Amino acid sequence: MRYARGAPASEDDRSPEARRKALQREREDNDLHRCEIWLSGGALQRLTEQFILDGWLTPEQASDHGRVEKAIGFLLEQHAHARRLIRACS
Repeated sequence: MRYARGAPASEDDRSPEARRKALQREREDNDLHRCEIWLSGGALQRLTEQFILDGWLTPEQASDHGRVEKAIGFLLEQHAHARRLIRACS
């Protein structure tokens, strides 16, 4: 879709670099930090299977590496939050 001169462009009209930077700013605004970890193939497979069993991911979603990474991040966030709560209640 094209806009007349002076009309605002939609987000889809931004360059890939502009979209990447906007996503990075959004993540930083939400206090998210990039963290790279290395897992063995077995550990990754077991985590993925557990995400499917727990209903976090469908088998189709589990084939998407990005979704698996997000699920691992969510799991780590939950674990960190639970540890904080346990310490606060002790």
